Amino acid sequence: MNQTAELRRHGVCYPSSLRSGRVASHTRLVTAAADPHRIDDLRRWAHVTSPDQVPAHREAVTQGLAEELASWDPDVLLLSSEHCQSRLRSVAEVATLRRLLARFCDDITVVVYLRPQHEAALSLYSTRLKAGLPAGDPFSGEPAQPGFFDYGALVNRWASVFGQERVRVRIYEKGALAGGSVLEDFREVAGLPVPLQPPARPANPSLSPRGLRVLGAVNIVLPRFVLGRKNPVRAPVARAVERLFRGDGPVVGRTEAVRFYERFAATNEVVRRRFFPDRPTLFNPDFRIYD
Repeated sequence: MNQTAELRRHGVCYPSSLRSGRVASHTRLVTAAADPHRIDDLRRWAHVTSPDQVPAHREAVTQGLAEELASWDPDVLLLSSEHCQSRLRSVAEVATLRRLLARFCDDITVVVYLRPQHEAALSLYSTRLKAGLPAGDPFSGEPAQPGFFDYGALVNRWASVFGQERVRVRIYEKGALAGGSVLEDFREVAGLPVPLQPPARPANPSLSPRGLRVLGAVNIVLPRFVLGRKNPVRAPVARAVERLFRGDGPVVGRTEAVRFYERFAATNEVVRRRFFPDRPTLFNPDFRIYD
């Protein structure tokens, strides 16, 4: 029995109607709730290419979820998309998402995992290359993802819509996670009745520095979109690079990592004071790995 079927057997619905293609996360939450005038890669993948198409897309997303839930009445609706952090950048967008979900949920809890900004930046750099974006400096991603590393604004935005008592902020550090695992930690925080199983294959494996350079070159030759549609040639080439060049991700120096992390001291303090007043600092990063 797969994980989705096991969850369903225990009254938990992880809806397929909110997914796009083979992507496991619920990207259609974001394409439905984001500002109508933002036509980004997620919207283009959902075949939404102009603001005029957004209302119909929102209705289709809502109707699709309603039809999926029509045949049964689950106890829990389990939703997951990391793009809710990066793409829903305003209170209005988060409020739109809440209105969309209010039709289906009486009680909503938001769970967000935060990691030190330099770690998040290195992970984002690798992910952006895999998505087909050009290579560059791993620590210059802020212009491309406005507010991505501003955790204080992030938690304030979601708490203002859902209420602080309904926002659960978790620290993505092994010592801070229940059972030392993000899956076990989430199961406990969300009160799920069954353990969550890791995927058979890593969904986002790390690449070696050489692999990242190769993928950057691939992105120049094979762009993500051709004539407004996904380039069908790029995906198999990118998967081959992932198979051939596994590694530890981009190499940066300790000074660079520390300097980038310290840029966000003030916004991290906002989160610490609001959600972790007993912690001396929000994070406890170990920069020795960059030596």
